[in-house]
Amino acid sequence: MGSLPTAARPGGLVRAGVDLVEVASVAAALERFGARYARRCYSAGERAAARGSGAVEAAALAARFAAKEATIKVLEPGKDVVPPGWRDIEVVRLASGACRIALHARAASLAAREGIGAMAVSLSHEGPFACAVVVAVCGEPGREVPASGAAEPNGWNVQQGDRAMEEDIRSILAEHGRLPVDTRTLDAGADLYQVGLTSHASVSVMLALEEHFDLEFPPEMLRKRTFASVRSIEEALTSLLVARA
Repeated sequence: MGSLPTAARPGGLVRAGVDLVEVASVAAALERFGARYARRCYSAGERAAARGSGAVEAAALAARFAAKEATIKVLEPGKDVVPPGWRDIEVVRLASGACRIALHARAASLAAREGIGAMAVSLSHEGPFACAVVVAVCGEPGREVPASGAAEPNGWNVQQGDRAMEEDIRSILAEHGRLPVDTRTLDAGADLYQVGLTSHASVSVMLALEEHFDLEFPPEMLRKRTFASVRSIEEALTSLLVARA
């Protein structure tokens, strides 16, 4: 879901971001990847606040993931800027039971660039879905956040005759992408987000790819364009495997 339009008000601009996450997707990631998934996406405080039975934990973490995605929409990093990591955005639970957003590292730098000093967050989950709304007031912009200096993966080409990697990617998408289509019939360049890949499902796909190919995607690759198609995933993997060779 997209961020809401910015609206003028005295003292600055108001930005709001909203996101919706399927609780079952989080439950599946917890069951399949366990602590590895939790540590990759959530801070120790978030994991502690969400601790409970399987259903309770999945719903609480789903709401927190939605808050992270909503916050990114408010920060508006732009296509040429490395987006913040999931743990750079933290949902902190106060003694009162209310929550607030704490920004770290790149997320804090992006907020400074946009003149954002504080954010309000509201979390909710009911039945199969969890959602979050984040609102911020922007003041005077601060320092610029530089674009990534790392090479983009799309400069790599996979040998035309090598189909093994593509088949593995399609198999992983079929198992973890929660797509409503047969991944075997998808064009390699088809936009996976347009056919139903969600932000959270892309995390499960990423973790499965890392496990299968025994590698880890660096921060500069953790952006939507990396997982936008079978071809872009293949190019990213190839660049990592060639660099490791």
